[in-house]
Formats: sequence, structure tokens, C-alpha cells
Amino acid sequence: MDCLKYIRQLKDKNIPVFFEKENINSMDSKGEVMLIIMEFLAQQESQSLSQNVKLGVQYRYKQGEIQINHNRFLEYTKDGNKRLVIDPVEAEVVKRIYLEYLEGASYYFSTLFLKFYLNYHRTEWISFVPVLGKYS
Repeated sequence: MDCLKYIRQLKDKNIPVFFEKENINSMDSKGEVMLIIMEFLAQQESQSLSQNVKLGVQYRYKQGEIQINHNRFLEYTKDGNKRLVIDPVEAEVVKRIYLEYLEGASYYFSTLFLKFYLNYHRTEWISFVPVLGKYS
């Protein structure tokens, strides 16, 4: 409804808005009716699309399919059926980081350990691990 509000404000100042593709002039009384109809249809289309996306996500959840970018999750991967599963090797890394933390290791140490692991195993992750020299 914002579009119509702004078009009306421009119309009050005698500034026409002309939609070439639809051949609609905002200064024309038929133009405003057409804009109201088009805005209503656009709103309905947006709501319908949103509902379809929600239903699709719910259906995939019921089927056990998870729509998650697992490439940036340490410890998780997807199996052949597209189900999220624990990667046993990476699970050990996560357990080690938590164990080190519980034993008093600093955030800086945990980050260095994680960077070392990721540098060796997952090069695409390096830019997402912060450099934390000031947190040691």
C-alpha cells in the first residue's frame, strides 16, 4: 500500500506517474483504480508464494529432509538420503574444543586449535574463524 500512498502524494502536487508497460497514468481516475487492483493482485501473489514456500519446507521436514547449508557446520554432514548426520571425525574435534575449554583453555587457544584443524582439513572455513589475539 506504500506505492499507492506515494503516488497519491505526487498526484496531490500535480506530479503524474506513468507506467509505460501497463499504460497507466496516475492522474487518470481509471489509473488509480488499476493501481489498486494491481497492488491487490501483487499482494495476493506474494502471500501465495510465501504460503507455498512454507508448505514446501513443512513437507520436507515431515519427509526428514533438512534444508540447511551443512558445509559450514563443524561435526555435521548429510548422508545419501540428504539427512543431517554427525561426522565422527569432526565430532571428536568439537568434543576436544569443549574439553579444552572446560579444563581452562582460553578462547584464543580454542580458536588456534580450530584454525589448525580447519587449515588442514577444510580450507573454505578459514575466513570465518576470527583472529583473536586480544582475547587470550
